[in-house]
Amino acid sequence: MKNILYNLLAVVTGLALLALIEGVLTLGGVAPLANEDPFIGFSGSAPLFIEAEPGRLVLNPVKEHYFNSPQSFQEPKPKRTFRIVALGGSTTYGRPYLGQTSFVAWLTQLLGRYDSSHRYEPLNLGGISYASYRVARVAEEMAGYEPDLFVLYAGHNEFLEARTFAGQKSELPLLRKVRGVFHHSRLYSLLFRMLPKGQAAGEDAAKTVLGDEVAAKLEQVGGTDLYHRDADFRRGVIAQYRYSMAGIIDRARQRHIPVILCTLPSNLAGMSPFKSEHRPGLLLDEQKRFAKLLQQAAENLNSGSASEALVELSEAEALDDSYALLHFFKGAALEKLGRYPEAYRAYLRAKEEDVVPLRALEVFNQVIRELAQEKQVPLADVEAAIRGASEHGIPGNTWFDDHVHPTIAGQQLIAWEVLDAATRAGVVPLSREQWLASREDADRSMRQSLRELPADYIALGEWGVGRLFFWAGKYDEAYPALLRAWLTIRNVGEIPRQIAAIEYMRGDYGLAYQRLQDATQIDSDEPQVRLLLAQVLAAQQRTGEALDVLARVPEEKVAPAQLLLVRGEVELMSGLYDEAMVTLARAVELAPEAAAVHLALAKAHRGHGDLLQAEQEYRVYLQLSGAPFTEAELAVWLKGG
Repeated sequence: MKNILYNLLAVVTGLALLALIEGVLTLGGVAPLANEDPFIGFSGSAPLFIEAEPGRLVLNPVKEHYFNSPQSFQEPKPKRTFRIVALGGSTTYGRPYLGQTSFVAWLTQLLGRYDSSHRYEPLNLGGISYASYRVARVAEEMAGYEPDLFVLYAGHNEFLEARTFAGQKSELPLLRKVRGVFHHSRLYSLLFRMLPKGQAAGEDAAKTVLGDEVAAKLEQVGGTDLYHRDADFRRGVIAQYRYSMAGIIDRARQRHIPVILCTLPSNLAGMSPFKSEHRPGLLLDEQKRFAKLLQQAAENLNSGSASEALVELSEAEALDDSYALLHFFKGAALEKLGRYPEAYRAYLRAKEEDVVPLRALEVFNQVIRELAQEKQVPLADVEAAIRGASEHGIPGNTWFDDHVHPTIAGQQLIAWEVLDAATRAGVVPLSREQWLASREDADRSMRQSLRELPADYIALGEWGVGRLFFWAGKYDEAYPALLRAWLTIRNVGEIPRQIAAIEYMRGDYGLAYQRLQDATQIDSDEPQVRLLLAQVLAAQQRTGEALDVLARVPEEKVAPAQLLLVRGEVELMSGLYDEAMVTLARAVELAPEAAAVHLALAKAHRGHGDLLQAEQEYRVYLQLSGAPFTEAELAVWLKGG
């Protein structure tokens, strides 16, 4: 009996000592490994705000590319100031406009209008292209600046950056649970961090290390070519999203910061998928039959024959039910036939099958709703509100300027839903009764504010829409928006440059050259203008001028693969096949997944007469682009067809 008591005392003493050590380490600021993202790491950590003068913090200049600027605040926070921190991506930012018409601006305006007891201070920290794991870093920093409320609207950018989840997939569930327990211990975390890098790397070996700046795949050479259907990656993204969102909530709760979660609506009826991909194993004859049926269905839809289109789409679906564009056309046909619930489901399926998922997956909204319930966090169900306000319950262009960014009226609706959730939960000074009594006046006030927006501000939105579509490779949608913006905004060289790029792709070299003259007058040193100008000049058989322009492109300001691709294409159009083969071979080394690079190299080999190498590169191009082809068609291409 005495031995048992001694053993029990030893155990209790040991546990008490461990608890004491954990307490000391907590006071010493040692963070547990559980606070670190198990999926990714970061190679840089520039703060979002820096001190400009004692007691005043301003947005770090290195972050101005991603966030609304200028922004500043006082620290410590002045009395009776209610600080609202809006977290998320470009919708939070206010795109395609600026922060002054973002939902947090409207939210602050409404709160200030109906409650004079506080000074409401908004901090719009929507980061362009920021996914939830980057938003989590912003939230961690801002938690130290006395926020009174976090509003979290994040989830449309989760697939923008490349990363790997191989380690997460291979780890045994039991080992993951055990490791999770240890990671909550500050003592274990301290000892782990003291290990030599080689020994400590075991747990983190599978982590992707990202830079401090966003590296969006769409901005790399290849763009949408870099996206393919990947079920394992998709599962990893979903797991990481849940982890990041839950972490933001948990760490905010530890610091007694209320959080409002927002669900994520998307444009379904007004936005076709960014990329469709056939199911694995679809035979060549089936692909060709599918393409013919899809083309016939599109023609019937345009001519108003929705019933005939639906028949053709059903036949195509029997061949391949995973092709995103098929479901978009099906949604359009069903909508025209008045079968709205079926149309909604088809549009939703089109979004879910999109191989370039720039619209939040439905599972993200499921995660948000589950977290709101599990953690008792107020929910602003924006997705349900937009759907309820849309004709026939199908969100489209009435509420969206593009694929996910709401119109300014849509931003107002988000503010309305957030304020509704905030007053219901009692997390803002404005009482529920005051808000309900003010809603009629609030509606009139916001409508009036919309009518008073100047024309040049609306044009700014057109530019935002156009540049986004251009960035995502939707050039037909980008072109009219950019033209409308150019009518009003004449001091931004990017607009005529992007118009010129589309005209160049269409073969309108004369128009493209004129637009580039406009762009050059605005900014003669812009390297992207020079690259495009070289291509246009080469297409016009002005070889000497094209090569001269290329020679004046500052290499340090352009991605190496892009510069090599453009140089190779100019050499190719100039008939310099030997030079083009060398240049483009180097480009392939830097961008092996970019279909356009392989196509250019194939053309260079063909022009040189090396048909075997040309065939090999052309096959790689066809594989990467997903284009169906027969051996006969390949033979025709090799002969110059």
